[in-house]
Amino acid sequence: MNNSVTTPTARYKPSRFNLVSWDDKTGQRRLLIYNTMTSAFVRLAQPAADRVSLLLKSGTPAAADAIIGALATQGVLVPEDLDELLLVDSMERYYKQRRDALQLILMPTEKCNFRCVYCYEDFVKGKMSDEVRSGIVRLVEREAPHLKTLNVAWFGGEPLSALGVIREVSAELIALCDANGIEYSSSMTTNGFLLSSGVAEETLGLRISRYQITLDGTASSHDQLRVLRNGRGTFDTIVANLTALRESRHDFKVRIRVNFTPQVAQEMPGFLAFMGERFGNDPRFSIWFHPVGRWGGPHDEDIETCDQQSAEELERGFTGAAADSGFPLTSWEQLMRPFGSTCYAADPRSYVIGSDGMVYKCTVALREPKNHVGQLSSDGDLRLREDRMAVWVSSGAQVDTGCQACAFRPACHGDACPLARLQRGGERSCPPIKSNIKKVLPLIAVRAGRQR
Repeated sequence: MNNSVTTPTARYKPSRFNLVSWDDKTGQRRLLIYNTMTSAFVRLAQPAADRVSLLLKSGTPAAADAIIGALATQGVLVPEDLDELLLVDSMERYYKQRRDALQLILMPTEKCNFRCVYCYEDFVKGKMSDEVRSGIVRLVEREAPHLKTLNVAWFGGEPLSALGVIREVSAELIALCDANGIEYSSSMTTNGFLLSSGVAEETLGLRISRYQITLDGTASSHDQLRVLRNGRGTFDTIVANLTALRESRHDFKVRIRVNFTPQVAQEMPGFLAFMGERFGNDPRFSIWFHPVGRWGGPHDEDIETCDQQSAEELERGFTGAAADSGFPLTSWEQLMRPFGSTCYAADPRSYVIGSDGMVYKCTVALREPKNHVGQLSSDGDLRLREDRMAVWVSSGAQVDTGCQACAFRPACHGDACPLARLQRGGERSCPPIKSNIKKVLPLIAVRAGRQR
């Protein structure tokens, strides 16, 4: 008599969060699967590729062999009874209800030494007042008992024009976090003109380890778009500062942002060759491309821009060319991870604090009344208008049928751009990478193959 008990074989279904594409670039047709919930990236050659492709369309009855078991481990296949929508809703609720993380985007000055053609800021407000500096420190003191992480992002104006404010506030916040066991991190968006080797060493010492610095193509295009107040060009100084920073032994990351117009696009091959020779294959440097838009500045009508389709095609081509020049594809990879395409403005625990203590959610729409969500007092009290806060942090993804059916949702949560949603009367704004994903995945796969 056989007394053994037969264990039912586990049954699986394809995850609703799989992004799928085919790659023919290596000479062998491969199936590429990226899962936005688990960040797993699976690459399958033949004959497994055809079998798994069919599996993803029709489902599978059981975890009967190694391939199916491996796909289940990666989250590409999930248990048949798993409600993935419930899971992603729970993820979003946790993200928006947590109290242990805080992000402060601080404007030490709203003045700038540049007058970029496409800039939307008005430079009316000056250096951060003593009362606001005190309020920032007091705010963190109030939050300290339940904080695990604090991220400070320096913005402007040009933040390095007020290095003294950065020095003072950073020192106090670092001491406060160290005393309370809070993990402190800091970044800076700077035009790079004032980031000399001495200034870089000081800011790195203040734990500012991530920088975004803009170069708009070669010197000829950059120096037409990004000029000093006196009209002089800035390209050579910024490149010299980046070159000096490259020699530092500190652990840091620099994201070089390229705002492109049709003119800048024409110069991109020469620019990427130039940058690749100097910064390619240094993993601390990456490049991110963004089409110039009419962002509300005084020169909007004079700016030549790319239409959406051509902008997306150009961005994809530039990113692939940057990879060929030795730069990592970190910008795309980060956008596909959970919350990677979610705007900071959608985070209830992220605040932009102006030099006068005005509290915003978005760094772009500084003159938009609905973006004026509160005021910081000198004793650290955030006096928020909850009605205006709700406009930025309520995505509606749980009831939006498009978001409900979207494989990109764990990365975006319907919050790619709350400002665009606000301007469109509640209509969601999808991240550009979503519509390009079938062409993006092969580029990432090729780059990953070269790195092995």
